Amino acid sequence: MNKRQITFKLLANKARYLAVHIVALHQDLTLNHKEFYLSQKLIENGTIIGEKITEMSSLSSTEAILQHISQVLDYLHKTHYWLNLLFESGRVSESDYDLVHQELAQLEQIIQENFTIT
Repeated sequence: MNKRQITFKLLANKARYLAVHIVALHQDLTLNHKEFYLSQKLIENGTIIGEKITEMSSLSSTEAILQHISQVLDYLHKTHYWLNLLFESGRVSESDYDLVHQELAQLEQIIQENFTIT
């Protein structure tokens, strides 16, 4: 496996882990807090990250990969926004917030260490 394949695999695993936690958080928000709109935004943005990363692994052009990376970063920032809003409004516990926030930060760090976006 080359460095690119290892990076994509690491990103895909981290994104899947993030998505699983966001799905569980969405379920808690809808069932226990009756929060539908903000939780929908969180799940839409948080789960598409993994989809974009999965698509990226099959791309051969550097330009296409960087375009997908840029999209992933955009979805990471949007997910973080919705997570912050839910936390600050008291709908997400500190432990859930910390877990998802850490996963978002790890994904962003991996991207920044391995890709140059201009």
